[in-house]
Amino acid sequence: MLKKILIPLVGISLSLGQSLDDLSEEQKKEYYRKKLSVEQVTKTSTNVGWYYSIFAKSVTSWRAFQGVSTIIEPDVFFDLCGYEREAIQSREMREKADNNITLGWILGIGGSIIMWIPSEKDEDLGYGVTYTEVTYPLLLPGAVVSILGYYLLYKGYLNKVKPAAPYETAVDMADTYNKKLIKKILSQ
Repeated sequence: MLKKILIPLVGISLSLGQSLDDLSEEQKKEYYRKKLSVEQVTKTSTNVGWYYSIFAKSVTSWRAFQGVSTIIEPDVFFDLCGYEREAIQSREMREKADNNITLGWILGIGGSIIMWIPSEKDEDLGYGVTYTEVTYPLLLPGAVVSILGYYLLYKGYLNKVKPAAPYETAVDMADTYNKKLIKKILSQ
């Protein structure tokens, strides 16, 4: 049983170690400037304010790096790894989340404003006395629009932090890219 586990692990580590050891110092610098790495992170679905954080949701996600410290978006990561369809889906998901956030802010604030627009009606009571009745006819529609806006805002923030692919898959993609990168650098 132990042999079945150790032999593949030793084979993998030797193949990875040998290929990196074959690089010269300049080639290693080039490799470390171009390599992809993935870091697991926990993100929160909102940064709106303390009152909104009651509904916040923590999502375990990942972020990708190219080189030593350049953070790249998931769609760029997928493009570099050769997954065009996933890159397009990730880009569309991020754009949809950004649109939901923008629309959510507009509807939320707009609804909150229009619900407090008063309507005044003067009524003559006679003897020179007038009574002004103030009503808020847009209170309910404004509240509905505001709630819809804040729902879209929440949904947008949640979709923005949702991972584009599972962390383990992203790590495998980065490893495959890095192996191809080593072969490319060695062939130059």
